[in-house]
Amino acid sequence: MYIKDDLATYSEFYYNMNSPYVLKPKPSAKNNQGLNYYSSIGLQNRIKKLTVEVNEYTDKKIVLSGKALYMSHVLHELHEYKDDWNIREIAKFLKDHHFNGNVSEVYRNYHEKYKIF
Repeated sequence: MYIKDDLATYSEFYYNMNSPYVLKPKPSAKNNQGLNYYSSIGLQNRIKKLTVEVNEYTDKKIVLSGKALYMSHVLHELHEYKDDWNIREIAKFLKDHHFNGNVSEVYRNYHEKYKIF
Protein backbone atom coordinates (compact mmCIF):
# COMPACT_ATOMS: atom_id res chain seq x y z
CA MET A 1 0.00 0.00 0.00
CA TYR A 2 1.35 3.42 -0.92
CA ILE A 3 0.47 6.36 1.34
CA LYS A 4 1.35 9.99 0.90
CA ASP A 5 0.44 12.66 3.42
CA ASP A 6 1.55 16.15 4.42
CA LEU A 7 4.51 15.04 6.51
CA ALA A 8 6.04 12.15 4.62
CA THR A 9 5.73 9.64 1.84
CA TYR A 10 5.92 6.01 2.85
CA SER A 11 6.98 3.16 0.65
CA GLU A 12 5.00 -0.04 0.62
CA PHE A 13 3.97 -1.56 3.94
CA TYR A 14 1.42 -4.09 5.12
CA TYR A 15 -1.14 -3.74 7.85
CA ASN A 16 -1.01 -6.24 10.68
CA MET A 17 -3.99 -8.45 9.81
CA ASN A 18 -3.95 -9.88 13.34
CA SER A 19 -5.35 -6.55 14.53
CA PRO A 20 -9.05 -6.88 15.42
CA TYR A 21 -9.79 -3.34 14.20
CA VAL A 22 -11.26 -2.42 10.81
CA LEU A 23 -9.13 0.73 10.58
CA LYS A 24 -5.62 -0.46 11.22
CA PRO A 25 -2.65 1.82 11.93
CA LYS A 26 0.66 1.56 10.12
CA PRO A 27 2.75 -1.00 12.05
CA SER A 28 5.40 0.58 14.27
CA ALA A 29 7.08 0.01 17.60
CA LYS A 30 4.85 2.70 19.17
CA ASN A 31 1.63 0.81 18.41
CA ASN A 32 2.73 -2.76 19.08
CA GLN A 33 3.37 -3.41 15.38
CA GLY A 34 -0.15 -2.31 14.41
CA LEU A 35 -2.02 -4.33 17.04
CA ASN A 36 -3.05 -1.34 19.17
CA TYR A 37 -6.04 0.83 18.33
CA TYR A 38 -5.86 4.35 16.97
CA SER A 39 -5.95 7.22 19.42
CA SER A 40 -9.07 9.34 19.02
CA ILE A 41 -7.09 12.03 17.17
CA GLY A 42 -5.42 9.42 14.98
CA LEU A 43 -8.80 7.94 14.14
CA GLN A 44 -10.24 11.39 13.33
CA ASN A 45 -7.31 12.08 11.00
CA ARG A 46 -7.71 8.70 9.29
CA ILE A 47 -11.44 9.32 8.78
CA LYS A 48 -10.72 12.77 7.27
CA LYS A 49 -8.23 11.22 4.85
CA LEU A 50 -10.70 8.48 3.93
CA THR A 51 -13.40 11.10 3.30
CA VAL A 52 -11.09 12.94 0.89
CA GLU A 53 -10.20 9.70 -0.90
CA VAL A 54 -13.83 8.54 -1.20
CA ASN A 55 -14.92 11.90 -2.59
CA GLU A 56 -12.31 11.76 -5.34
CA TYR A 57 -14.19 8.81 -6.84
CA THR A 58 -17.81 9.89 -6.53
CA ASP A 59 -20.03 12.74 -7.71
CA LYS A 60 -21.87 12.78 -4.39
CA LYS A 61 -20.40 14.55 -1.38
CA ILE A 62 -19.87 11.88 1.25
CA VAL A 63 -18.92 12.80 4.79
CA LEU A 64 -17.54 10.09 7.01
CA SER A 65 -17.50 10.78 10.73
CA GLY A 66 -16.36 9.15 13.92
CA LYS A 67 -19.85 9.53 15.36
CA ALA A 68 -21.40 7.65 12.43
CA LEU A 69 -18.78 4.92 12.72
CA TYR A 70 -19.42 4.58 16.45
CA MET A 71 -23.22 4.52 15.94
CA SER A 72 -22.80 1.83 13.30
CA HIS A 73 -20.82 -0.27 15.78
CA VAL A 74 -23.44 0.16 18.52
CA LEU A 75 -26.27 -0.77 16.12
CA HIS A 76 -24.35 -3.83 14.96
CA GLU A 77 -23.73 -4.97 18.53
CA LEU A 78 -27.42 -4.55 19.36
CA HIS A 79 -28.45 -6.54 16.31
CA GLU A 80 -25.99 -9.32 17.04
CA TYR A 81 -27.43 -9.64 20.54
CA LYS A 82 -31.12 -9.79 19.52
CA ASP A 83 -33.55 -8.48 16.89
CA ASP A 84 -36.12 -6.35 18.69
CA TRP A 85 -35.40 -3.67 21.30
CA ASN A 86 -37.38 -1.17 23.32
CA ILE A 87 -35.93 2.03 24.81
CA ARG A 88 -35.45 0.60 28.32
CA GLU A 89 -33.61 -2.44 26.97
CA ILE A 90 -31.35 -0.24 24.85
CA ALA A 91 -30.57 2.01 27.83
CA LYS A 92 -29.61 -1.03 29.91
CA PHE A 93 -27.53 -2.54 27.06
CA LEU A 94 -25.63 0.72 26.53
CA LYS A 95 -24.90 1.02 30.25
CA ASP A 96 -23.92 -2.64 30.67
CA HIS A 97 -21.58 -2.53 27.67
CA HIS A 98 -20.13 0.91 28.48
CA PHE A 99 -21.44 2.53 25.29
CA ASN A 100 -22.13 6.25 25.23
CA GLY A 101 -25.00 7.72 23.28
CA ASN A 102 -28.46 9.17 23.29
CA VAL A 103 -30.84 6.27 23.92
CA SER A 104 -33.65 7.77 21.81
CA GLU A 105 -31.27 8.36 18.90
CA VAL A 106 -29.92 4.81 19.12
CA TYR A 107 -33.49 3.43 19.26
CA ARG A 108 -34.59 5.49 16.23
CA ASN A 109 -31.49 4.59 14.19
CA TYR A 110 -31.76 0.91 15.10
CA HIS A 111 -35.39 0.66 14.05
CA GLU A 112 -34.72 2.69 10.90
CA LYS A 113 -31.77 0.51 9.89
CA TYR A 114 -33.35 -2.85 10.65
CA LYS A 115 -36.95 -1.90 9.73
CA ILE A 116 -38.44 -3.21 12.95
CA PHE A 117 -41.85 -1.89 13.94
